[in-house]
Amino acid sequence: MNRLLVKPDERPESGDVVRPQPGPSSSTLRSEPNDESVLSMSRKRIYILAGVLAFMALAVVGGWLAGSQIESPAEAAARTAPPIPSAILVPVEKRVLSSDIVTRGTARFGLPQPISVAPSILKASAGLITTLPLRNTQIEEGGVLLTASGRPLFVLEGSIPAYRDLVPGITGDDVLNLEKALVRLGFDPGPVNGTYDKWTSLAVGQWYESAGWEPFGPTPEQLAHVRILERNWGDAAKAKLATAGVAGAAGLAVESARATTEHNNKLAAAELKAKIADRPRLMVTSSNRVPLAVQSARARAEHANTAAAADVDAKIAERALIHLDPRQPETARAAAAARLELARAHALKAKLDGELSVQAAEREVSLAVEQFELAEAAVKSARLEGEMAVQSALDAQSIAKFDFNLAADRANRLAADLDNARRKLGVQIPVDEILFVPALPVRVQEVTAVVGDAARGPVMSVTDNQLAIDSALPLDPAQLVTLGM
Repeated sequence: MNRLLVKPDERPESGDVVRPQPGPSSSTLRSEPNDESVLSMSRKRIYILAGVLAFMALAVVGGWLAGSQIESPAEAAARTAPPIPSAILVPVEKRVLSSDIVTRGTARFGLPQPISVAPSILKASAGLITTLPLRNTQIEEGGVLLTASGRPLFVLEGSIPAYRDLVPGITGDDVLNLEKALVRLGFDPGPVNGTYDKWTSLAVGQWYESAGWEPFGPTPEQLAHVRILERNWGDAAKAKLATAGVAGAAGLAVESARATTEHNNKLAAAELKAKIADRPRLMVTSSNRVPLAVQSARARAEHANTAAAADVDAKIAERALIHLDPRQPETARAAAAARLELARAHALKAKLDGELSVQAAEREVSLAVEQFELAEAAVKSARLEGEMAVQSALDAQSIAKFDFNLAADRANRLAADLDNARRKLGVQIPVDEILFVPALPVRVQEVTAVVGDAARGPVMSVTDNQLAIDSALPLDPAQLVTLGM
């Protein structure tokens, strides 16, 4: 058992090493009076221990190196054999594969777009340019690109260029561009349907006035055109009424012709029936070789002659009685003689009338066949004349209706033209006062016109407000680049 003995009056100083010393069997210890000898012995022991450890490490390393250089045939076969197949599990990751390509390029604005001013048929001639923008000027939607003869050239965004005057009543994609631009500028054009109506005209007027410009109203030519159309429409309306009256009269004429034809046909048919009914009286029959008309005329003539002869005989007897009576005055004798002469004259007249009547009957008999044929011809003639009259009336009615249709069509067309012309009298936009570009804002690239030039044709070029970069790539990395990157 080791014990550390320390003098009562002394304590170990820091840095002093107190080590146990071997003692006698009586287990008594005593302190070493020489500290340097103790330290020397401790260092030797440490050196010896370090040398032993180093030797052991060298032996281990040498054994390992010797063992690694020795390889048995089994180990060599195991080392060179393929690995045992097994499933390889790796986590799945979804990500975009990308490659970075660094190149040099030149930054610039977009390709220049030429700006041309189209002539307007609303104006007698092109105006003179009074103001032009400076290069690099930025033009927003609704801005004025230039002025010509005191009128602006507005810039609006649109998919198609302005190619005609925008006037009330027209439709198209250019009108749709205008309506969309008015909405973006804060003006209500009514339904955005591509039709320039009164609401679009009102919105255009408000837009011009808000920008400090007077809206473009009706031109003197348009007003004169409206007045001419009004006069022509009035004449056409009068002609329409006149032809309507003629057409109505033609309809009545057709009805009259049909009624007259029917009357004449019935009259001719009645005459023919009368001739047919009178035919036995005028024709020779097997029982009597003399026609009944001739017999009747002869009988009337004989009766009239007999009556006249009897009257003459009576007058002769009367005169004889007066002459034999001496009491009768001379005047009575003269009156009796006069009555006798009158009776004889009546007898002669009756004889002549009878002869004429017989001759007329004989002539009627001789003309009976011709009169019957004439009656049949009269029926046919009445029918044909009636058909001709009706057809003529129908033709006149067709012509009257045709004239009426022409007059009505002309009046309707003039009315439509007049209405269209009146609707065009609202606020309108000449084609030389509006410009549609695909994208805004734009930047003035180059001004080719000068103040005082006529406002027509190319005047400047503009670019968009976006920077573009021109660059080139080698062939190998160029294959990695696609459109839109």
